[in-house]
Order: sequence, then structure tokens, then C-alpha cells
Amino acid sequence: MKHKYLIPIFFALVSCKEIVIETNCPTIKVDLSTNVKELEADTILTTDSAELIPLQSTDNRPIGNVEIFKSDGERIAIVDDNYESIYIFSVNGTLVNVIHSVGKANSEYFEIADICLEKDFVYILDYRKRVVLKYTIRGEFVKSINIEKYWGNQMACKNGLIYLINDYSPTDIGNYEVFVIDENGNLINKYLPFEFTYMATPPVSCLQNNDEIMIVSQSDNTIYEVNEKECNPIIRFDYGSKQLPEKYQKKDLRRLAEEKVLDKYIFGIKRFRFSEKIILVDFDYDSEEYTLLYNRITGKSTLTKGFIVNSNYRVGLSNYYISGEYVYEIMDASTLLFTYDAVLKEKDYLQDPYKSKLVDIVSNLKESDNPIIFKYKLR
Repeated sequence: MKHKYLIPIFFALVSCKEIVIETNCPTIKVDLSTNVKELEADTILTTDSAELIPLQSTDNRPIGNVEIFKSDGERIAIVDDNYESIYIFSVNGTLVNVIHSVGKANSEYFEIADICLEKDFVYILDYRKRVVLKYTIRGEFVKSINIEKYWGNQMACKNGLIYLINDYSPTDIGNYEVFVIDENGNLINKYLPFEFTYMATPPVSCLQNNDEIMIVSQSDNTIYEVNEKECNPIIRFDYGSKQLPEKYQKKDLRRLAEEKVLDKYIFGIKRFRFSEKIILVDFDYDSEEYTLLYNRITGKSTLTKGFIVNSNYRVGLSNYYISGEYVYEIMDASTLLFTYDAVLKEKDYLQDPYKSKLVDIVSNLKESDNPIIFKYKLR
């Protein structure tokens, strides 16, 4: 594959606190005219070593589909596909606890929008009730934090503070994409003001990796790093002629479909992941999904159509998350069983210890079991 490295452009940017500052923030010009292909995952992974971790299953509460995945390096927390239960595992896949507390009571939630792990606690964002609920890892209710003055579709937690990510909804405190509050609901800071609701762009998204919190602001195609005192741009994207014009951002997808513009533009960042060294950004264009790999150390970027793992299990990367220095690929039990029978079972390239581990897991696996994690270490 031909790698096209793009030179960062430095520019003056309006800061999160509504004052103009000079900021060295690279702008990546995304060029889709090149021959974009899949990229071997060994560019980002140490693929000669991998762990295969089955998540311990229970008969009464199997995970249907992983919608939210969080890890603090010691535990893994997963929200199932119907947003009713939170499964907490150790890093070796042992089930620690299941939190299931749906209802109208002060200690219960209607719908889980997001969760966070911090120390021995689980924070649950319920945007329908406009609260953040705090539980212990063991499921004991601690407190309910009222967020009616704000709005939150996603969140991060750090050092006793809660970062509420607002998907362009007007609030009593003003129109901001990020609110930082303490555990009593007091406002600590607010960042990224906006003028109108962006109907067509993907939701504002937020990720936390160790102590680093990043958010995507679709209004200026920028990823920001946020803490309690400041909000700084890390990287910005310029899609050129394929960038969605502002006149379309105020319209919903149905109107855009009627106007036949859905395949003409990039609507924004669909998903992103990051570590200390890299940022991975997914976006769609003309019914195709692209991934841009940005090296935070060198400033170089590579446009791909995804990653292929060509060593150990060779299952590729699709439904994956980054936590610390590890990549977690999630595969449901039925998919692994099918993949093994259809592809992996007959392949001679699978050598020990990978082959023995895979055979051992598959031989004891049922389609109704919890997902399997392929764990890789980042370079």
C-alpha cells in the first residue's frame, strides 16, 4: 500500500474558553483520491503475542451485544445491547458483578447512556432521568447526582470530577459541548460553545484512556483534550470539497436524503480511539468506511480501510477498543464458532500457543455464551 504522509499545518484557533489563543494544532488534509487499502495491524500492534480471554458466562444474564466497553486496566465493564445491565469482569474474564437496577427509584435508572469506572466505583449516566448514579463495583448504591441544569449523552470521570458531553442540546447553563461538574452537581467549568444544533453530523463522542480525556467536536472537525482547567485542540481534519457544508448541518438525515447529498460529503468523525502514541479516526464516505491512523509522536498520518492482523489468530480488527497500552477486539461467541469452523479450523498457520488456546475455548463454547476478547499490545 502506498502511504501518503501529510504535513501538519499550524494555525490560530479559538480556544474552548471563548478567547483566541495561538495553538500548535495539526490539521490533516484527508485525500480520498489515493488508492486506499487495508493496513496490516502490525503497524500499531505487537502481533506476535496475543491473549484470548473468554468472558465468564452466567445462565440468566448473557451479554447479547457489546454497546459500551470500558476498562481501567484492572477491570472491564460492559453494557449489554438492551441497556439494562452492567457486567463487570476482571481483566482475565472472571465475572465480578452484574448491576441491574431499572426503575423509578432514586437509586435506579431508566436507560444507560454511558458508564465510567474510577477506583472502586461505577458511574452511570441516565440522560432520561438527568442523573449520574454512583455505585460501588459490588453494586451498592452510593448517591444520585442531579444534572438537570446540564445535558449529557456521554461522560468521563477523573479525580472526583464528571465530564458531561453534550450533543448540541440547549441547557440552563448555556450551549456548551462539555460541562465539568463535581459529585455534588456544582459546575467547575464549561467548554466549546455552539450556536445551533448540528442535525446531520454524528453525535459528539468522548473517550478516556487512563488520565487522558478526549472529545470530538463535529462543528469544527476537531478532537480536543479536556481537563478541569482547559480544553485544547489535538488534531483537526480538513475534508476539502467533501466536507459537509454548513447549510446542510442544520438538516436531518431524511431531508438530506431527499436532497440527494448523503453520498457526496463526509458527515464527520464516526468513531475514534486513542493511546499515548496514536489516534485512530473512522469516518464514512460514499457508503465506505475509512480509518485514519495519526501518529502523535511523528505527526504523520495514513489513510486506510481498516486493519488486518496477519499473525497469531488473524481475525482482523473491527469491533475493538483501546485501553492503556492494549487493544481489545470483541467477538461474540456465535461469530467465533462460525469463524473457527469456516476458516480457522483448516488453517495450518495457527501454531501453539494460539492454536491450543483457541481449540480449548471453542470446544467448551456455546453460541449463547458471553463474548470473547482478543487482547493485543500496542507498539
